Amino acid sequence: MKILFITPRFPYPPNRGDRLRYYNFAKVLSKHHELHLAAFIQSKDEIKETDKISGIFGRIGTVLLKPWESYRNMLLDILSNLPLQVSYFRSKKMGRLVERMMSEEKYDAAYVFHLRMAPYGINLKGLFKILDLTDAVSLFLLRMASHKRALFKQILLRESRNTRKYEEKITKHFDECWIISDADKQALGINGGGSNTYVVPNGIDAEYFKPGSMPADKGANILFVGYMGQESAATIIYFLKEIFPAVRREIPSVKFYIVGADPPKEIINLAKDESIIVTGYVDDLRPYYDRAAVLAAPMRFVAGVQNKILEAMAMEVPVVTSSYGNEGIDAAHGEQIFVEDDPRKFALRVIELLKDKELGKKIGRNAGKFVREKFSWNNVVERMDSIAKKVEGQGG
Repeated sequence: MKILFITPRFPYPPNRGDRLRYYNFAKVLSKHHELHLAAFIQSKDEIKETDKISGIFGRIGTVLLKPWESYRNMLLDILSNLPLQVSYFRSKKMGRLVERMMSEEKYDAAYVFHLRMAPYGINLKGLFKILDLTDAVSLFLLRMASHKRALFKQILLRESRNTRKYEEKITKHFDECWIISDADKQALGINGGGSNTYVVPNGIDAEYFKPGSMPADKGANILFVGYMGQESAATIIYFLKEIFPAVRREIPSVKFYIVGADPPKEIINLAKDESIIVTGYVDDLRPYYDRAAVLAAPMRFVAGVQNKILEAMAMEVPVVTSSYGNEGIDAAHGEQIFVEDDPRKFALRVIELLKDKELGKKIGRNAGKFVREKFSWNNVVERMDSIAKKVEGQGG
C-alpha cells in the first residue's frame, strides 16, 4: 500500500516517546509499503536530518510550526471546548500541504498520529484512515491535575474534560483507531474504545537493546531515562526529595544518572551535587543501561507504556517503578519488575537491588525474556496487513 504519515513532529531523532513510536512503526512498515510523510518541524535545522529517514519515506513534506502562531491559536480558543493541544497544532499551511500531497498522489491509507493531528485526517476521502491515539490523553491530564494546586489544577481539569469529549467525538471520523495498551483503551470508555479501536503496543528492538559486555560489578549506579518534559522533571524532583535521601544514607557512594534530551535549568542545576550526573541528550543510551544497577521510574502521572522501562528490561537492568509505570507492560512484581507506590518502600527496593547483585541479575534476566517475547515493533505489520486486506476488498 501507499501510506501517508501525518505527524506533529519530525520523526528523527527518535528521542522521545511520540517520535519513537511512529519512527519505529515507519521503519518496519517501509519494508512492506511505500510511505510518505507530512510533518511539522520545530526549527529549520531539523531539515538536516532528512537523509536519516529518506530510506523510510519516499516523499517528505514539512511545515515550520512557529510558537507565536501556536500560542495565538490557544488564546483564541481559550473559551471554546477544543483541547488546547489541538489548537496549538492548527495550521493552514499543514492543511494545504496535506491537500497538495493528496491531490498529487494516490494513497491507500493515512496514518494520523495523535488526536492533536486528527483535524488533518477528518475530511480525507478515498482512503483508509487510521488515527493513532497512542495514550488516553484525558487520563494523563487528570492524573497530572491531581498533583497540581489552585489555578493550574483547574486548567488541567478543564483540559482533561475537553480532551475526553474530543476523544469520544474524533474516533468516529476514522476507519480505525489505535491505542497503546488495554489500560488506555479502557480509560477511553465505551464510546472512545469501541469496535474500531485496536491495541497496537510499542515494541523493542531486541537486537539493539541487549545486554552489553560491561564489568559484572555495576557499582551503586541508579539510572533515570526520559525526555525531560514536565512529567519527567517532576518525577526526578520527587525521587530526589522523597526517595534518594534514604538510599544515600544507606549507601553513601550511590550515583544518580539523569539521561535525556532538553533538561530544564532546574534539572541541570542538580549536577552541583557530586552524586548526581545530568547528561542531556545522548546518541546511544546503551552504555548508560549497561552501567546501571537499577532503573528508577517512580512515575506519578503518566499514561501509556513507558519506553524507557521496556528498554531497560531488554538490557536486563532491574526496574523499580510505580503502578502507573507498569501500566500497559503488566510485568510480574517480584519476578520481572518491582512495583512500589510508597516512597519508603520504593527506596527499600532500590537499596535491596544495589546490595543484592544476584537478585538484580535474576530480575534482569526475567525482565529481558519477558519483553523480548511480548513487545515487538512487528505487531504493527500484522495490523497493517489486516488493513491492506480490507482495502483490497473495498477495491474489489
